[in-house]
Amino acid sequence: MGRGNMLELLSPAGSYEAFEAALSAGADAVYAGGAKFGARAYAENFSQEEILRAIDKCHIYGKKLYLTVNTLCRDREMEELYHFLNPLYQAGLHGIIIQDLGILRYVRECFPNLPIHASTQMTLTGAEGARFLKSLGAKRIVTSRELSLAEIRHIHENAEIEIESFIHGAMCYSYSGQCLFSSILGGRSGNRGRCAQPCRLPYEVYKDGARLNGKKEEYALSMRDLCGLSMIPDMAEAGILSFKIEGRMKKAEYSAGVTAIYRKYIDLYEADGRACFQVKYEDIAKLQTLYTRGGSDTGYLKTRNGRNMITLEKPGYQSNTDGEHPVVLSKVPVSGTCILKKNAPTVLSVACDGTEVCAETEPAQEARNCPILEEDVKKQLLKTGATDFYFENLEVVLEENCFLPVKTLNHLRSQGLKQLEEEICKPYRRVEGQADYAFQLPEPVSAREREEIFCMVFSITEAEALCDEAIDGIYLESFGLYKDSEKKLARLHDKLSSENKKLYLALPYIFRNDIKREYPLSCFDGILVRNYEELQWLTESGYRGMIRTDFNLYTFNREAEHVLRESGPTGIEADMAPLELNGREMAERGINRSELMVYGRIPMMISAQCLNKTFNQCRGRHQAVEFLHLKDRYRKEFPVLTDCFHCVNIVYNSVPLSLHAKYDKVKRLQPFGIRLVFTDEDLTCRKEIIHAYGACVNGGKISEFPVQNTTAGHFGRGVE
Repeated sequence: MGRGNMLELLSPAGSYEAFEAALSAGADAVYAGGAKFGARAYAENFSQEEILRAIDKCHIYGKKLYLTVNTLCRDREMEELYHFLNPLYQAGLHGIIIQDLGILRYVRECFPNLPIHASTQMTLTGAEGARFLKSLGAKRIVTSRELSLAEIRHIHENAEIEIESFIHGAMCYSYSGQCLFSSILGGRSGNRGRCAQPCRLPYEVYKDGARLNGKKEEYALSMRDLCGLSMIPDMAEAGILSFKIEGRMKKAEYSAGVTAIYRKYIDLYEADGRACFQVKYEDIAKLQTLYTRGGSDTGYLKTRNGRNMITLEKPGYQSNTDGEHPVVLSKVPVSGTCILKKNAPTVLSVACDGTEVCAETEPAQEARNCPILEEDVKKQLLKTGATDFYFENLEVVLEENCFLPVKTLNHLRSQGLKQLEEEICKPYRRVEGQADYAFQLPEPVSAREREEIFCMVFSITEAEALCDEAIDGIYLESFGLYKDSEKKLARLHDKLSSENKKLYLALPYIFRNDIKREYPLSCFDGILVRNYEELQWLTESGYRGMIRTDFNLYTFNREAEHVLRESGPTGIEADMAPLELNGREMAERGINRSELMVYGRIPMMISAQCLNKTFNQCRGRHQAVEFLHLKDRYRKEFPVLTDCFHCVNIVYNSVPLSLHAKYDKVKRLQPFGIRLVFTDEDLTCRKEIIHAYGACVNGGKISEFPVQNTTAGHFGRGVE
């Protein structure tokens, strides 16, 4: 049964076999996905019947099962949620892991007693984000893998919410939830559980035309695995409640082997504390044999980023389980008493950890030949077979000269154990969820003279160069601000205001404690928000200006859009239409209150790693941004922006998105506005692009677009 300890060891299960293996090795809880909505679409996953069986088994063993519903969901898929979740909710599912804001609201309203865990796919990096998710109904957050122990401790001390963090397993080069690499290149979206792992492929790295990596260093994006075994005391004392092992794509032997080792050391820490905690070399060595990619280290727990975290060489798996890790789940001990009398019902009482039931059958008969013996009764009752129980103690009270058929004894045993299972599970059962949820309907399209045009630029100088163009506003990246730039910024804002144009500050993609600063918000008409930390920070700061949200605060469905629109101190003026929806799906969702990116290089990865640092070119913090380039095996070049102030790298697509050739379809969608994102184009090219889209917006035609090699992205195809 359950251990009742403070710390939770949470293990992965991509199959029912792996689920039982994890329980057998000592997991307190297991996370698994069903046939739909999970972020590991290529795992074996569970059938609905297997999930129900696993829920009951967890009840019996005093464990917990968390269901992964951690993908983004289209509007037409939202209606499938009730029939998928309701039987699991009624059975007593212990928690649900969610990425999509629309699903989060739906679950909170329809299944009010189901604990909600905010997935690591939500890219939660600070206490503000944790408080925001708590306000929406989350009981627990799964922190981004990139956080240090100090940052996790800060969340624990400043947000009253459970914290779950990864302690072992594979690492992504990108912040989870911030990667479109697989999606853009091949239509297999990580946000839909179908990542093709392009980060595990070889790349050449260039800076100013010179190659930085040699032939033996081509796996520049391939992260080593995380192994936090030695960090258990530090992680526990930082406020982490649940220690999560990655690996739903891996075999049952992995779940059993890794879980068993972490169980051993969590128990050691809980029993004896930090003073007696010491990891044996042989256990570290054993972990290295269990599906480890390119070695392992403590990841980001102690290090911001660095070369030692990258495999560099081809990241092959090391795996040598040799069947030494048990995958057979031990049975639960019960005690029983069987009373056989000739003039009273035969009774079997069964007790387990405070729960007791009694099963009855027909009275015993007068023996004609051979009376049944005590050992005969025990022999039949001890045959618990495929049940989860075994009799640790069994007493038989037998009247003399009795007889009862073996078949009747077998039925009595089965009935008693089944009643016991039902009684153990009974406290967890729930009434059905609320099926009459009123989904958001597409809003009536309001009349608008034309969609507005906003441009995004990197610096004040770049913004000044576009002031006189036929645009409605400019987004200025926050890394374009410096200590001495406030006067220039004020002049820029005055210039734009005099022409009835807006200036918005684009806050960082990631908003961690060490990059927060005083922003001159009074110099801007509004803010572009890119994470939940910023949204809550603005709310708590009393900001009253306009707020828009970027593409990476995903609103795949109308429910998510509605949740986001109501957020922030004054609500959201406009969100960004998801880059992974096609035109038909945008029409179903409606983008009348959403911007649409129609031109620019799509940011495919936001990473805490730095190519400069990986190849010993680190320039330190607070340096001007610069571009490096990745070249893949097909000789495609991907620009990589090194943002040293915020300590992130942004990997862009090799070609820019442009919807100029499909603008008639864009027009029919009637977006709130369109966005032109400029990265490495020269000024002449930028002006020509603005003029081209100005013509599109005003119903004109383009004879020739200034950029020859472009892509329509997902506008026509969408993602799986």
